[in-house]
Amino acid sequence: MSDPAQIAAALVDMTPRERAVWLLERAQVAVEEARPGSVAYVQSLRAVARASQELEELRAADQVAYDAANLTAAEWRDKVEQDAQQATDDDLEIYVTTWLARNGYALSVSNGALLLERVG
Repeated sequence: MSDPAQIAAALVDMTPRERAVWLLERAQVAVEEARPGSVAYVQSLRAVARASQELEELRAADQVAYDAANLTAAEWRDKVEQDAQQATDDDLEIYVTTWLARNGYALSVSNGALLLERVG
């Protein structure tokens, strides 16, 4: 597959892991084809390093997600509390707005008063 449009379409359809593996394989082929010591060789080695790092980060994220599923209720509560303490006002505004929307509510301001309205 050498057509850029086909490559772009295939990349869009890939999962992040599939994309990282594809990039790693492509970079490894470029290293094999490049002359050692050339600019292309060095760039290909860097591409291999970047793709490998991205793949490792995805694996680490999967491990964290797996670990989170194995937390006890008390551990989960502690984690949520810690996250809440680190949240900024912007984080909280997004959380509240999203939660309200999911539950069919919205906030509005009228004459300086904050109102909770049922929507939908």
